[in-house]
Amino acid sequence: MNNGSSSFPDQFGQMSPYRIKQMLLKSGVPHNTTLFLGVILDYQNEISETDETNNGGFINMPPTSITGNVGINIFYQNRSIDIRPNPILNKAIIDVAGFIDNTLTIKIMDVCGKIVFEKNDIQFPFVWDRDNLKDGLYLIMIFDSDQAIIRKKIVLN
Repeated sequence: MNNGSSSFPDQFGQMSPYRIKQMLLKSGVPHNTTLFLGVILDYQNEISETDETNNGGFINMPPTSITGNVGINIFYQNRSIDIRPNPILNKAIIDVAGFIDNTLTIKIMDVCGKIVFEKNDIQFPFVWDRDNLKDGLYLIMIFDSDQAIIRKKIVLN
C-alpha cells in the first residue's frame, strides 16, 4: 500500500508486522478495520507494487507471517440464522438475528450451485414451503442491503 508516497518502507525484514502496522496507520486506516492485503510475487520472492501514478518497483521482503483475524469483520460475526425444523419435511420457519436491516434477500441453492429459490424483501420470521424440491442437502444464504451474507446447510427429507 504505497498511496503514492515515498515515505513508506521498502525493506521489511524481521520488523514486517511493525512496519506494516505503521504503513496502515500512516495511510489513515482506522484501528480494527478488516483489510484484504494483496501482493504480486515474482519468481525471486520479491514483491512488486505500483502506486496510482504507475511508479513501481520491488520490495525485498522475506516470508512473513501476520497473525490475527483474516477477512472477518467483527460487525458481521453476531449474525445468525435459525431454521426450524431442520431436516425439513414440508415447511420451515426461518428467522435471523443480528441484522440491522430487517428486510433481507434469501437464496437457496442445491449441491450443484443451482439457485432453486430466491426472494427479495423478506420480512423475518419467514415461513418457507419447499414445494416440489427433491430430498437432499441445500445451502440457504441471507443477504442484507450491504450484501453481507450468512449461510447454513439445510436438509430436505
